[in-house]
Amino acid sequence: MRVPKPLRSHLSEEDLDRIANAISEAERETSGELRVHVVARLLPLENARKRAVREFFRLGVDRTKDGSGVLLFLAVRSHRFEIVADRAINEKVGEEAWNEIALEITSHIRENGIGDGLEHGVRRIGGFLSEHFPIQPDDVNELPDEVTFG
Repeated sequence: MRVPKPLRSHLSEEDLDRIANAISEAERETSGELRVHVVARLLPLENARKRAVREFFRLGVDRTKDGSGVLLFLAVRSHRFEIVADRAINEKVGEEAWNEIALEITSHIRENGIGDGLEHGVRRIGGFLSEHFPIQPDDVNELPDEVTFG
């Protein structure tokens, strides 16, 4: 997996591998699906939440069997990220939990960089998913684990 040129000073190939591995590990404990999508920046006047929701649908995170997909969206140069969860997850995990994870991600990014922040976010989201959507015997990996770019 290659980091797009505009993001190379923020993310390394190693970071991408760590994030993809964290997604794979988290999904071994849950029937939920995680995606991480990174863009260099938002367009002028573009709303981060609306863009994240658009990417959520474009990437098919809404099409999981149990409605248990989550997208972690980051606009690097705009210093914005969003967590978008599917309907079944939002019924069980409240906004307070997402706000807590968001604060942790922000802290990890500031202290250790974007790769660490995203990896930490994936692990925390995976923890919530495993509580509410434990792995099922017939579970299949419905979405790719690799970080995507826009």
